[in-house]
Amino acid sequence: MSEPMNNCLSRRLVIWALLAFVVAGCAKTRLTRVQDPDYSGRSFGAPAIFAETADLQRRQLLEEALAAELGHRGVKARSSIELLPPAREYTPQERFDTLQRAGVDSLIVVAAQRS
Repeated sequence: MSEPMNNCLSRRLVIWALLAFVVAGCAKTRLTRVQDPDYSGRSFGAPAIFAETADLQRRQLLEEALAAELGHRGVKARSSIELLPPAREYTPQERFDTLQRAGVDSLIVVAAQRS
């Protein structure tokens, strides 16, 4: 196999392994979806991903893995840690303005909890 092909395959394996690790690490899985009725039927194609965790390394890995996987499916997802670095506090308006300037049209929030 060529070098670029090996890198691509390795990257995909790492992403899937990370996702499997995150999912397997949860004793109980609960999926909650909330949708504003005013947005029913609307599609979104440029979400930001936010992983709720105090562990910055885990947050970055999870956000980047999900963004990469969505990218393979044609969705231009971005990691929120890239857009809103956790180097300072942001007001809700600053968060909104920054995400809007970046072309983000929706937000995916992932929260993992151990029971």
